[in-house]
Parts: sequence; C-alpha cells; structure tokens
Amino acid sequence: MMRASSPRTVIILMAALQFVYLLDFLMLMPLVQDVALALHFDATKIGWLSAAYTASALVAGVLGVRWLERWPRRKVVLIALVGLLLATLAATRSESLHGLLWARVLTGLCGAPAIAAGMALLLDVTPANQRGKAIAQVMTGFALAVVLGVPLALQLATWLGDWRAPFYFLASAMGILGLAMWRSLPASAVKLQNLPPARQLWQQIPLRYACLAQASAQFSAFLLVPQLANFYLHNLGVPRPQLSWLYAAGGIAAFVTVQWLGRLADKRGELLSASIASGVLLLGFVPFAAPSVMPVALFFILFMAGNAGRNISLASAIGGIALPQQRAAVMALNSLVQDAAMSVAALLSSAVLLQDEQGRLQGMSVLAAVAILFSVVCAWALWKLHSERRGEMCTQTL
Repeated sequence: MMRASSPRTVIILMAALQFVYLLDFLMLMPLVQDVALALHFDATKIGWLSAAYTASALVAGVLGVRWLERWPRRKVVLIALVGLLLATLAATRSESLHGLLWARVLTGLCGAPAIAAGMALLLDVTPANQRGKAIAQVMTGFALAVVLGVPLALQLATWLGDWRAPFYFLASAMGILGLAMWRSLPASAVKLQNLPPARQLWQQIPLRYACLAQASAQFSAFLLVPQLANFYLHNLGVPRPQLSWLYAAGGIAAFVTVQWLGRLADKRGELLSASIASGVLLLGFVPFAAPSVMPVALFFILFMAGNAGRNISLASAIGGIALPQQRAAVMALNSLVQDAAMSVAALLSSAVLLQDEQGRLQGMSVLAAVAILFSVVCAWALWKLHSERRGEMCTQTL
C-alpha cells in the first residue's frame, strides 16, 4: 500500500529523478571519444546524438502539453521511468552510430514526461513561497550528476575498458529509484477535472516570455555544451584523466550556486538571481574566444556554475506562473521549448564545427558569439516576464 509522503520525501525523490535523467543525457558527451572509437564514427557527430535525444523529448513535450494533465502524476512518473530504464539498456546493445541514435530517441521520449509530471507533483505539494528553495534542492540532482555521476561514468569506462559500463550502472540506479517511488511517491493533490484547453496556455503573455527566456538560455548553452569535452581535450590540452576532475569541480560549483540562487530567488525574485548567474556564465565563455587565457579550469567552473544558476532562476520563474490545474502542461510546454532549442543548437554546432588534423575544433569562437547574443535575449525576456508579473499583481491589488 502506498504511504503518505512529506514534501521533503518528494524533493528527495525528484532530485534523484533529476540525477538519473540528467546523467543519462550528460555522460555521453564526455564519453564521446570512447564511444566514437568503439562504434567507428567522427567525434563531432556527438551533436547528432544530443539532437536525437532532445528532438524526441520535444515530441514527448508536444504530446504532454495536450495529455499529461489527464493522467495522475504518480502513474506518469513511474511508467516513464520504466521506459527510461529500458531505453538506457537499449543503448548498451548499440553496434553503430545509427543504433545508438535510435536508443537516444527512446530515452528522450520517456525522460521528458517523467520530469514534467515529477516537477508538477513537486509544485503541488510545495507552498508558493518555498518553491524556489524546493526547486533548488531538486536541482541538486543536476549538480550531483556532474560532481559524482559524470566523473564516475568516466572512471567506470576507464576501469572496465567499456563505454557501456556507465549505462549498466545507471540502469541499476533507475531500477532502485523506481522501487522507492512506487513505495513512497504520493498521488497529486490537484483534482484534474474541468481542465482548460492546452491552447489557452499560449494565450498567457507571461508564459510566452518565460518560454522565450527558456529557449534562448538552452540554445545559447547547447551551442557549446555537446562539444565542451572535445574543446577542453583537444583545443585547450586538458589530459583525458583530468577531465573527470574538471567535471567534478564544475559540479561542486553548480551545487553551491543553485542552492544560493534558489534561496535568493525566493527572497528577492528570479530577475536578480538570473542576472548574477548570467554574469558568471558570460565569464565562462572567455576560453572560446581566447583559448590562450589561463587557467582553463576556472573558466570551466564559471561556465558550469553560471549555466546551472540561470537554469534554477528560469525554473523558479516558470513554476511561479503555473496555475495548479495547468502545472503538468506548463512543465511539459517548458520541456518542449527547452528541447526544441537544444536540438537546433546541437545540430547547428555539429554543422558549423570542423575538426583539423590535430583534432582541434574550428569554429567555437563563432558559436560562442552567437551564444552570448542569445544570452542577452534571455535576459531581456526575463525582464519582460518580471514586468508582466508586476503589472498583473498591481491590477489584482486595484
């Protein structure tokens, strides 16, 4: 029998879900050198794998906006997590780039609804004035995926001499999490009758600005993120054994950043926290324009911390505008926009970049310039969102 769960239990379970979901996505990028050698494809094609994952998540988001509110949150999370586990195991059976692409498509299809329904359930059980803090705690799953998950994945692949080893480990973690959720995850407190049509979501002006901010943020980040490991390995000369430590340091910085900015968003608003995060992220762009600038580890840490901090600010802003009966649909729409931007960015990075005879990537400075431009667009959209929400509050007061 399912037992009642406290909000704290839900936060822990959702953080664990974030961990396995994001690790499944993140660990393939630093493993690209090992995977490319094993499956005999060009390492720059990592953008294809990222795009396959996010494009399928985009399809799941389109369906989720229309249908997710019609199903109990708990049931959606559990079914989607089982699908995610099976898709992760399917990746281990890949013998070519095309086989791995299809496995990543299945992973994206299952992962997106799990996160959308899970975040909606979290918002259901969390008081409005504590949501920024709660989302920040859930996003520790992201930081832990970078601090512990990615370095461990790299080490497992090295120790066992097989790029598939991290996927077996991750599938086992998903199985344990599924059992914990089945036992402890509560049903949603929101009654799902009389749901508004999904098309009404887009009529909400604040939500439009929130989606623009999210799309701009993810597009700017994922022009660079899929190629980050390649760039630091080949262009900046970071040794392969040190890559796991670099990700661990970046993850620790991201962990501290999301905790601090999550609390700041609750106290002072998302605009201030997003502004601080964006400033840190812009400093992390420096090596892409000036590869000789040292120390490279510092700029990697700034990039990871700034990107994570901006994400928590966006998540808090979007969670704050979602009505109870629309939360799963809003989270699905958010994932849809995010995945669309990430897909286009990953494909564009693969199309623009070239690898010379020494393995160095050519064209990263161009992508960095575009990323900075879209970071500015993100800041503008967040400012407009803030203005719209203040206007609505003034209207309600009058």
